[in-house]
Amino acid sequence: MRRIIFIFLSISLAVHLSATTTLSDAEKINALVAHFIQDEVNKIPKPPEIDKVVKDEFETTNEFKQRKNKLVKEHDYQMLIYNKKIRTMELEYEEEALKEALSIIYGLPEILSLNYNADEKQFNVNYTFKNLKNRQGLLKVTIPREYAREFKSDFDKIVTVYPEFVLDNREVVLSRFIFNYKNSQFYANVTNNNSLINNIILSVNSSISEKELSKLNETHLLDENGKADDIPVLLNKVLEKKIDKKKWLFVIGIEEYKYTDDIVYAKNSAQLFEKTLKKVYGISKNNTYLLINDNASYAQIKRKLLRMINNVKSGDSIYFYYNGHGIPIPNNNNEPYILPYDMEPEFIQEESFLKLSNIYSLLSKSQASKVVVFVDSCFSGGVDGKNILKGVASSRLVPKEIDIDDKKMVVMSAGRKTQFSNAYETKGHRLFTYYLMKSMLSGEDKISEIYKNLYQNVKDATIQEYGPLRLQEPTLKGNDKISL
Repeated sequence: MRRIIFIFLSISLAVHLSATTTLSDAEKINALVAHFIQDEVNKIPKPPEIDKVVKDEFETTNEFKQRKNKLVKEHDYQMLIYNKKIRTMELEYEEEALKEALSIIYGLPEILSLNYNADEKQFNVNYTFKNLKNRQGLLKVTIPREYAREFKSDFDKIVTVYPEFVLDNREVVLSRFIFNYKNSQFYANVTNNNSLINNIILSVNSSISEKELSKLNETHLLDENGKADDIPVLLNKVLEKKIDKKKWLFVIGIEEYKYTDDIVYAKNSAQLFEKTLKKVYGISKNNTYLLINDNASYAQIKRKLLRMINNVKSGDSIYFYYNGHGIPIPNNNNEPYILPYDMEPEFIQEESFLKLSNIYSLLSKSQASKVVVFVDSCFSGGVDGKNILKGVASSRLVPKEIDIDDKKMVVMSAGRKTQFSNAYETKGHRLFTYYLMKSMLSGEDKISEIYKNLYQNVKDATIQEYGPLRLQEPTLKGNDKISL
């Protein structure tokens, strides 16, 4: 049930339906709602139609069919996203359109008379609507005696009146009137006996055909890029855990780099990972640091990480997540570094703060009793099947092993030594983070069980998506008895 309060009623839009007497109020309102929604629909750009596909002289028949099928499939995806945007807008804008329609058909409420009953401490209020002058109704509103005289004498100056409609199971009902007086609200309920407005069944149909709606329902998990991302749906279903002020979250997600190749879907994965941990494990907004793209500069990472660590107290828990390039330094035993948005891979070794070993050391030496690290990055110098280090042979590097405090710390990483960290094209995510969130959203909070599910799912998915040459097998190091 949705309550619709008309704080500002617009009657500026003159539509001929308001003066039409052959239609019922319900028919007029439904027509206006449909009209307003369609105006908004028309603002959504429609994907262009596919131009006629012509076979190239040097193209085989099979290649031509594949190219044509790809174009058709891409266009179908875009149409599904277009229809999804329309349906979302229809649902979100319906209430606003209904407000406007009711405003036009009925106009502003008008108070005709006020008579106070001191025994009952109530005003009997005769009312109408601007466009319903031939109808009058009676309301009863309770006002304390000490306010009653002023309430009546200065009514037009100090009292504002708003009608409140309720939309319940597609039925629009005039529910009550709200009288604002002296920063307080007083209510007058409307019943079938004193209502000037008959209940209205809202029967506006979607501008999308039933066939297209059916398709949309089947593919409701597609995101705006046509990816079947089901994480938002799963996240919406889980109950929000009570806030635990002893938990801290630090998330870095860099998709667009200033000086090197981008990492596709890193932004989406990092943002949803932050939302997942906050909701599933009860981490407050004040205890959360989210650095995305250009906000994840060297200065920002250093300043905010040190600030968080300085605020952590004994008994607290830290959750650290990194989704970006991992850089091994060839002339320093392949020492692994994280790469901020604004640094070049070739000069990263000049900033020792960014050593992965230093980051782990800062976290483990904090006052936190528990540190959980998730690293969606492989420190072999490559990502998504590509090498990012200039002047380094195409064979992947074996990063230096890092020691950690395995009593209070656990680290879960995207892959082994020379493996790549892969994207998950089908879902529009980084592969490691996608299955990490899936496991968390299933209700699992034991690191050992999360890792068990994660390892098998990521391994299977890489073989299916890319084959054995891009095999990715997540790793776990530290105290696997930790619970999130």
